[in-house]
Amino acid sequence: MLSPIFRAGPLSIGDLLDWAIRLYRARFGKLILTTAIFLVPIGVLSGIISGQTTTSYLQILLRAMQDPEILADRQLFADIQGDNSTLITLSYLLMPLSIAAGGLVSLALTRQSLAAVHNQELSIGEGIRLGIQRFWPWLGMTLATYAVYVGVIILVAIILFIVFLFLAVVASGFMNVGNWEGSQPGVVGFAGLLVGVFCLYVGMFILMFSPFVYLSTRWAVAIPILVDQNIGPLEALSESWKLTKGNVRRSVAYVVLLYLFYGIIYAAFMTIAVFVSSLTLTSNMLASVAIFGAVGAVLPILWQPIASAAYTMLYYDLRMRNQAYDVELRIQQLEAEVERGAYASA
Repeated sequence: MLSPIFRAGPLSIGDLLDWAIRLYRARFGKLILTTAIFLVPIGVLSGIISGQTTTSYLQILLRAMQDPEILADRQLFADIQGDNSTLITLSYLLMPLSIAAGGLVSLALTRQSLAAVHNQELSIGEGIRLGIQRFWPWLGMTLATYAVYVGVIILVAIILFIVFLFLAVVASGFMNVGNWEGSQPGVVGFAGLLVGVFCLYVGMFILMFSPFVYLSTRWAVAIPILVDQNIGPLEALSESWKLTKGNVRRSVAYVVLLYLFYGIIYAAFMTIAVFVSSLTLTSNMLASVAIFGAVGAVLPILWQPIASAAYTMLYYDLRMRNQAYDVELRIQQLEAEVERGAYASA
């Protein structure tokens, strides 16, 4: 019997999202519980920290609505920063723990997702155990990608510095352009400078984010490869690069769509949290902080399984396009059915 998450042939972007949601629904309980085991404690702490900080500034906003002059009180903002300094320090200490927990969750969820594609049943404990076995290769892969990202940041910073230096020289020349056919001195130059600044702003935005989107896309299926094929971190990155070759634009569109999907969900949750928090802030500050803590705990639990399922389906689709993976799955499933039939007849 074929897996309910199985479909022969390459998938469109819409099909990928549809089948990722099908996978999510088919293993909903296990995926949610697996995520909760790791991320609830981290999410609660992170939510309390961000909630405490946000609540402090919400109090200022509510007071400023009655007395706008309070915004000019620098000492008030300094006091808030001082009160939240411990929480900010704790958030820095919490960051590496959050990264490690996120990695373990991704590995365990990916193992569960791959099992669903292969029509296999894994217990929550088994999925976590198999995911933990790939933690150190995942850590090596993560450090390697971070090193590349840091190198890209340095390169982009150098390019931006050169561009700013060039712009400063050009700007001085534009501002000295003047008095053409009776125009006021510097008007033409100032207009040209505005156009140049706008183009520079757009170019900076593209230059800063394009490399990270591109690299994230080329390595989007590295975790499913790491879990499924049991290879090393650099080999997984290399294999992901090979699988996405020839499907870069399509994969970029899919990854960007996932980011936008998450952004919409995040914005909706935070809008609700801020609205509800503002209603309870005047009467109960603890309740306001608790609201942000609840959002910080719930949002990752709901989103992380979707993301893992989405990248697993992208891995599945790329292998079908490049390696006829759907044929391999059919053969594996037919062999399993033959073995079950032979065992039953014996």
